[in-house]
Amino acid sequence: APQRVRLNVEVEVRTEPRPHGDEIAEVISYEDLIAGIRALIAAGHINLVETLAARIAEICLAEPRALRARVRVEKLDVEPDAAAVGVEIERAR
Repeated sequence: APQRVRLNVEVEVRTEPRPHGDEIAEVISYEDLIAGIRALIAAGHINLVETLAARIAEICLAEPRALRARVRVEKLDVEPDAAAVGVEIERAR
């Protein structure tokens, strides 16, 4: 059965030697990352939160400017009286 999860994704990016402007083209697109994550989830059931986290990290690291990705996946409905449980992974190029 589908389960509710919470995702927290952090991406460390390579900065250019020039000063950062205020241009959207200079940063990683959140929309693209979210679209990739939604496509991954829509593709079918993933058994383990560890696998889900690793695949999300791969999506993040597909962006050429991404150096490192930290992904936390929490299951929200494991036990009625329990706090969320989950996993956090970090991957780097």
